[in-house]
Amino acid sequence: MITPESIRTVGTRTRWGVRLIQRARTLRKFRSTLTSAMVLTASAAVMVSTAGTAVAADRVINGYNVGGSIYEEYKRLENVGRSPGNPISGELDDRQGGKFQKFVNNNYIYWNQRVDPGRGRQVGGAIWDKWGNYD
Repeated sequence: MITPESIRTVGTRTRWGVRLIQRARTLRKFRSTLTSAMVLTASAAVMVSTAGTAVAADRVINGYNVGGSIYEEYKRLENVGRSPGNPISGELDDRQGGKFQKFVNNNYIYWNQRVDPGRGRQVGGAIWDKWGNYD
């Protein structure tokens, strides 16, 4: 049987239930925000600690940083006596997602993950000029 006393008890429990749900939601939001803040802080710490430092394989040549796959190809060409010469630009973005760097005498070293993963290629002269006309 329903009595005024049982209604008050149910009402109190309902109020406490609502409060608990609200607190749980608040804690979830706080935990999510805290987790995001920790991830951002860790990311910022990594970026700060690596900012301005060259990767182990990078080298500054003629005032320009030559690194990654481009530097590996540069070293390979030097080892076989076909050095592309000094760089005359920093690493530039290609319109198709690759990277390239300009060197003296119309030499370029180009790299694209889709074309040849992990390896730069020397391109120059008429081939480079022709390639530049395509999208």
